[in-house]
Amino acid sequence: MQAAKNLKICIDNYLESELVSEIKHEYINGEMLVMPDVNRKHNLITGNLLALLYNHLRSTSCRVFN
Repeated sequence: MQAAKNLKICIDNYLESELVSEIKHEYINGEMLVMPDVNRKHNLITGNLLALLYNHLRSTSCRVFN
């Protein structure tokens, strides 16, 4: 069973499995790692980044999506 934890997968297999997975993963060096649940700090950081980008790009044709 230990060997199964160290199996590397190709990016195509990772992307295909993410489409149907109920939980999200990160792909790092050929390994799929379960992403931690989003928490309050994460939401605060991403919200602040979104606001900064929106304000910076306001007078351009670019759009910011979360």
